[in-house]
Amino acid sequence: WHYWWGQIISLNMYGRDWANVVTNFGNTWFSYSGGGLRLRMFSLFPDSHSFPLYLIMVLPSFFLLFRRRIVWLVALLLISGALVLSGTRGIWVSIVFPLGVFIGIWFKRPDMRNRIKPIALIFATFIIAFVLAWGVLFLPQFKESNVSSSRVFIDRVGSLFDFGETSNAGRIIIWQKTLVAIGDAPLLGVGIGNFPTILKQNISAAKAGSSAHNIFLHIAAETGVVSLLVFLWFLGELTRRAWRVDTLFSIATLVSLVWVMGYLLTDSALFDGRAFLGFMVFLGMILGITKNNS
Repeated sequence: WHYWWGQIISLNMYGRDWANVVTNFGNTWFSYSGGGLRLRMFSLFPDSHSFPLYLIMVLPSFFLLFRRRIVWLVALLLISGALVLSGTRGIWVSIVFPLGVFIGIWFKRPDMRNRIKPIALIFATFIIAFVLAWGVLFLPQFKESNVSSSRVFIDRVGSLFDFGETSNAGRIIIWQKTLVAIGDAPLLGVGIGNFPTILKQNISAAKAGSSAHNIFLHIAAETGVVSLLVFLWFLGELTRRAWRVDTLFSIATLVSLVWVMGYLLTDSALFDGRAFLGFMVFLGMILGITKNNS
């Protein structure tokens, strides 16, 4: 299966260079938790990080395209199920950021409560998806080598706050090295595409996804602190515009934007071509609704 997807599907969709990367060097198609190896959901995307990122960015579209709440419920359940089955822990934990935004609007803007009630479906379906995923994976047919998929799933959830876990520990080390690199070249950085040099890797590792695993640190490391400040200003302006419109769709885009940025504290998946194109469309939606309502 690994070879077939890497050397046939990935080859035809993304080219030979990427096919060789995911076949011979590394990919995020599997989770390694609970003593078992389990396939993660990533659809036709190159990895299991850009896939859920894209899903979050399409969430607001359902509130605009459909009027019936039953359609919203079904669509959000499907998307939430995919987010959970992607096994991307950063996506799971970063939902606290949009939840905080929703709670803040609920208490600070009582006049908007009736308008934003459907947003609560995002959080409700996400919780339901976790329960359903655990229940399905508990079935006997998902048991392999005396290790149940439900056990693997629970252990992966538990690893969120295990700083000794391989992935978490690796991120901490990368963040430390990135901060040192920013201190060494704060104005211009090391140059776009040169992040692997910070980790003493071959420059070709950029194709395999070598990054700071934090988009804000990554931008500062490659292009300098000034670039990071411009990026933060840009995000602030988008947030202000989405907030100013005060419609269900604009609040949904604000929730998605905050969720995406919260996740990018632990990853740089936005630099993937597919996710970045989706982000441009997403920004276009925000700017479009703010222009039409200005």
